[in-house]
Amino acid sequence: GHSQEALARLLSKSRAHVANMLRLLKLPAGVQEMLADGRLGVGHARPLIGRSDAASLAARIAREGLNVRQVEELTAPAGRRPSAGKKLALPHKSADVRQLERDLADSLGLRVQLRPGARESGRMTISWRSLEQFENVCARLMRPPAGRARLEPARPGRARRR
Repeated sequence: GHSQEALARLLSKSRAHVANMLRLLKLPAGVQEMLADGRLGVGHARPLIGRSDAASLAARIAREGLNVRQVEELTAPAGRRPSAGKKLALPHKSADVRQLERDLADSLGLRVQLRPGARESGRMTISWRSLEQFENVCARLMRPPAGRARLEPARPGRARRR
């Protein structure tokens, strides 16, 4: 029964912020769930409001790890010109890359995005939601491989086995 203005004062937020958050309630329940558990951000979900295909688009956004700009381009009305210098084409990931992302995510218990680059280069992004998850992934990444001794410097320019 509160007005948006009254809610904004109670929450110490702007009226526009309250209005934007309330608009998210128009999304299908499955998309709201993806927002709540962090698979989608507010910037990803906002362009989906009022679309009949919001649920399938949300699944694609999460599956392909699209950024907000890519979502805006994907949901832009037909005929709208893309911003100067922006690519309309979305990156295509092979089935092998998508499977590797899923395998790494299952292994780490965190969201993993792979962005293959030119030749053999690329970028891997690991997303965490808490300090505990961050510390866990750091510990796993810094652990020496099984069966291999860790190298420690004996003196500058040299390494010795421990």
